[in-house]
Amino acid sequence: MAGYFADAAELQLQASSIGSYASMLVLGLLQTESYARALTRASHPFAAQDVIEGHVRTRMERTSLLDSPTAPVLWLVIHEAALLLPVGGNAVMAEQLAHLAERTASRPRIVTQVLPFSAGAHPFLHASMTLIQFTEAPAVVYTEGA
Repeated sequence: MAGYFADAAELQLQASSIGSYASMLVLGLLQTESYARALTRASHPFAAQDVIEGHVRTRMERTSLLDSPTAPVLWLVIHEAALLLPVGGNAVMAEQLAHLAERTASRPRIVTQVLPFSAGAHPFLHASMTLIQFTEAPAVVYTEGA
């Protein structure tokens, strides 16, 4: 797991709800293995295969959080651009979109909304944001961006 994300990942395990806005990528908790691998290869083009597989394995392990009976509510707002960007090619993207739709439809604690291109410019145009809320502690915001 990337060092910069380790604290946020640990907090997600304790969350009662997670709200996320993703501008260009599907949230890690909802990624398929193929999509995660394509992203990892793109962001670490010179990494050894075992390093890439380690990142992918860690990301896939985190997705089990949503299968727990005490899973947090996950509210995802994803920009339309993230759904059209062919990460890993057409087959990988088709699998990812089907996975996203299936997970949203089969789990009542997951809500997915799409921010359309017609919404225009907005404050998080070049960033992503995750709001992690807890039952008995203050909320935490995790952001990434240029």
